[in-house]
Amino acid sequence: LKVDVLKIDRAFIQDLDRDETSRAIMRAIIQLADSLGIQLTAEGIETREQQREVRSAGCLRGQGFYFFRPMDAETLTALLS
Repeated sequence: LKVDVLKIDRAFIQDLDRDETSRAIMRAIIQLADSLGIQLTAEGIETREQQREVRSAGCLRGQGFYFFRPMDAETLTALLS
């Protein structure tokens, strides 16, 4: 099984500000991806603080409502134009 992208589940991201265990798990996943040379994405980033925490820990890719809410193809096309 070839793995080229690893994602940090939103369950760990949503509790970063109140749960040291979530922060420790996030950091461990980041270290694992780094040591294996795998791309990493954090899921479920909803606040600026979560984005900062994830980025400062070394994860440079993220997805979630902080960046954009889901949208239809027409809206996305207009945004990219």
